[in-house]
Amino acid sequence: MIHWFDLFVIFFLLASAIWSFFRGFGKEVFSILSIALGYLLASRYFVEGAPLFESFIPDRPLREMAAFTALFFFTILAVIIVGIIVRRALNIHHTISRLDKFAGFGIGIVKGGLILCIIAYPLALVPGLQEDLTKGSKAAPALIGISGAILAKFAPGLTSSVESFTGNTKSLEERKDTIKKYRKTIDNIGEKIEKGAKAVKDKVEDLSGGLDDTSNKKKTKIAPDEILPSEKDRKELDTIIDTADSGG
Repeated sequence: MIHWFDLFVIFFLLASAIWSFFRGFGKEVFSILSIALGYLLASRYFVEGAPLFESFIPDRPLREMAAFTALFFFTILAVIIVGIIVRRALNIHHTISRLDKFAGFGIGIVKGGLILCIIAYPLALVPGLQEDLTKGSKAAPALIGISGAILAKFAPGLTSSVESFTGNTKSLEERKDTIKKYRKTIDNIGEKIEKGAKAVKDKVEDLSGGLDDTSNKKKTKIAPDEILPSEKDRKELDTIIDTADSGG
């Protein structure tokens, strides 16, 4: 069975190629250049643009990622607008020939592949998604490798920010799992203490009944393990307390 990400790649490339087929080679070359220029400018100036997001994004890695994304799409939009203005100013009306369409189809596949390479590496760092992408997918490992190489080449600082952000997210998920585990342990200890208290109550009632009937008086012993948590439970509780004291 084909992996879902491989199906997504096929659909995305096909959609990009069909879109470029109707737009023609000339427009699509201009489009792919705008993507490349947007990526280069975003890679170069995302650090300088990060302070603009400081007032509403306190986390530095996330702030730098937001700056990169904003610069990337702003550059693409600006180049597209400039292209439209130039064509209208020069009164250029280009009739798309059949050859132009088929050339556009080919450049559309290249453009789709470039976009996939740009997004593959950050997408693969999302907690829980990397294993799903790389396990069984044919396209994901290649795209992730190319994407990581491009990002490391043009924006090594952003690579660190992305990995730092996703690492913090993964750490948060792990801490949530730890909290759930400790909460379950505490609930188990609480249940044992409750059972122990009930056992004490029952034994006291038995003792009271035995004192009233001296002929049937017998010695009643309360087992410590019926009242107190086990040694294993006490160790787990100590671990919880130590973890809380150390900040999680």
